[in-house]
Amino acid sequence: MPKEARYPIRRKHSETDMVRDLLTAKNDFQLGLEIKFCPVKGRCIFATKGFKKGEYVVEYAGELITKQEANKRDNAYANSGRGCFLLQFEHQGKVLFLDATYESGRLGRLVNHSSRKPNCYIKKVVASGQPHIFLVAKQDICAGTELLWNYGERRKNILKYNTWLSNS
Repeated sequence: MPKEARYPIRRKHSETDMVRDLLTAKNDFQLGLEIKFCPVKGRCIFATKGFKKGEYVVEYAGELITKQEANKRDNAYANSGRGCFLLQFEHQGKVLFLDATYESGRLGRLVNHSSRKPNCYIKKVVASGQPHIFLVAKQDICAGTELLWNYGERRKNILKYNTWLSNS
């Protein structure tokens, strides 16, 4: 048998392949992620394998809601003292939100913030007609590295009570 037949050329995973793999994963731990407790931040997500620049890491999964519903929930969460995980994005000319406040077993909601050294960024992808938000490697990420992305928070009242958002 020729050498070429035994060792097929490895092709780079396409965006479609990466999205499919993340959407069909039984749980996010099989994606090369783990939760660790960090003293200041609480739960943090670390890579247990390396990720290449441009590789999709994990979905930021949640309930898709309107801006009006997000405003109601944001107020309710603030009044209850509960933290919230509302992510705003645009889709088909409308402002939508993903509410990942409640535990779902998905790990994207636990990736922490860094405005100074983020190693991931978010990207919207439409799959089966629905928008999905993914964290994508901004650079090569080594196993053992904490995953971080810039939340982009600019509201002064939020920054005042969450000083870690401007200091990390």
